[in-house]
Amino acid sequence: MKALLLFHFRVGVRVAVRAFTPLFSAFLIIVFLQMYPIAFVTGIATDVFALQPPIPIYMLLGGLCFLLPAWAAPLMLSGLSGWVRHLPLSEVGNRRGLTFALVTVQVPLAILLSLLAIVAHTHGRTIFLPVLRLALLLVAGAFAAVPSRRQPMTASLSVAAAICATAGGWVWMILALILLAAVDLVAGTLRDVPPARALRPAGPLFSARVAMRALGPAAAGPYMVSLVPIGAALLFTANNTPPPGIAAGVARFGGALSLTFFISGIVDRLLVRRPVWPWARSLPWSAANRILADAMLLTALGLPVIILAGALDPGAALHVAAVLPVLALRGASFVRRARERKTGAGGLLLEGFFVSATVALVDWTWIIWLAATPAAFLAARKADVSLKATRWVERHHASAGDSLSWSGR
Repeated sequence: MKALLLFHFRVGVRVAVRAFTPLFSAFLIIVFLQMYPIAFVTGIATDVFALQPPIPIYMLLGGLCFLLPAWAAPLMLSGLSGWVRHLPLSEVGNRRGLTFALVTVQVPLAILLSLLAIVAHTHGRTIFLPVLRLALLLVAGAFAAVPSRRQPMTASLSVAAAICATAGGWVWMILALILLAAVDLVAGTLRDVPPARALRPAGPLFSARVAMRALGPAAAGPYMVSLVPIGAALLFTANNTPPPGIAAGVARFGGALSLTFFISGIVDRLLVRRPVWPWARSLPWSAANRILADAMLLTALGLPVIILAGALDPGAALHVAAVLPVLALRGASFVRRARERKTGAGGLLLEGFFVSATVALVDWTWIIWLAATPAAFLAARKADVSLKATRWVERHHASAGDSLSWSGR
């Protein structure tokens, strides 16, 4: 039994480490944002450890006492269906061990409350009764999160015990202890672990999921760069009084150039993080499907840029939306053509600048670029078909630090 309790204690501590950093970071940020941090901490400590605590304080503490075990319970339940089952331990004992682990998960909160108790004690507060009240809250939160077969009943009794614990004096404390004992009696065994999710076909969004996972937070960079042309156009129209035609042309140029910057940035990142894989040629997808998948991804990601252009000029947003398909298809083509180039999507920037200039100078040229979409699609499909699955592409990196490079020896 000692070894099993130690095992559950260590599991709870490991899960508690995940909650330690965000919980303490949030508390420290709130404290340091106050004008008088010491007075703020003293006020919280005296409120938490008052004989009749304020209701908002205990609503917040009760929420944390119930949320932390509820977050950790699914993580721990999945580990109880393995080697633990061969131990000479009853199902009820297994459930009690999990309850102990869920209490341990709240160690970061208990440490924070202990520090506040020290502060309250130095200011003359009697902390014995509030400490007992908080201990009952922690246990009630763990009991409510235990995934037993009768969890609706046990969760209701645990909430009632928490309410009794925060109500006041010793009578309510004893009632809370009785309710928690009743929870342990009626909980029964743990419910079965749900089976692992069956593998499903990747589906049509497989390519988009791979690209988004490869991009990750790096997708925020092109969005920031795309703000530069729109911001310049906004400053130009705000600090000058151009005629309506010139103002509309500036808005069209800023919106189309922002879209060009954004798509070029995404293409550069795709070239590095998700280059075209030869293995993809073995999948039951045609070259047209692969091109459309990349173009649709670039189109979907470029919609926020069009919305920003619409905030500058609604008419300009329509023109920018008309050139988005051809720019997205050209981006999909450059993902396949620029594998051996060190400049990445520099050629796409030149093409996008030309498109932006024509749309800005002659407003009806959006019709030409919209009509050029099929030609851009055929060119991108040809670029994908012409790729050789067995072609060797050297990685561009500094060989001085590569011990396997003959030039770095």
